[in-house]
Amino acid sequence: MARQTYNSKPETTVQITLLDTIQTIHAAWRQVTSKTIANCYRKGGFGLPERDEGSSDDETDNMVLSDLRVMWNELSDKAEEIPADVTLDDFINADNQVVTAERPTEDEIVTSVAQQFATPTVTSAPNSDSEDDEPRPKQSFAEANAALETLRHLLVCEGTDSSIFDSLADV
Repeated sequence: MARQTYNSKPETTVQITLLDTIQTIHAAWRQVTSKTIANCYRKGGFGLPERDEGSSDDETDNMVLSDLRVMWNELSDKAEEIPADVTLDDFINADNQVVTAERPTEDEIVTSVAQQFATPTVTSAPNSDSEDDEPRPKQSFAEANAALETLRHLLVCEGTDSSIFDSLADV
């Protein structure tokens, strides 16, 4: 994988791979809340009108739908590309039948869960002198970070379930 060299100070050089960049963006994106996205749309002029705390979701939905119908009528009057027989409901429901994801079968779910929780059996001779009896030296932050990077790389290469990758991104 190609590395991009970033040099903010003459005495330090940091190499960043495309995978590093993707992982950083992924971790940052997981911190974005739906409220942040809604605020961005609102500030961009695409937002819903401010809601009163006393108003219900149904009232807001009806208000938004009526606003949307007004915008649709204005657009369909101005745009020649929209056929006259296409209604707002047709436009909204145009992709309702499109399959965007496949539901896994019960067998696939069981297999996936079994693989996630399968642990190799470790056998050791009883009463043997093992290294586990000795306390391990404390790992440095750099060593722990390198181990995490190795684990992330393995998960990406193995095509692991995204929820595990998401959890690792939180670390």
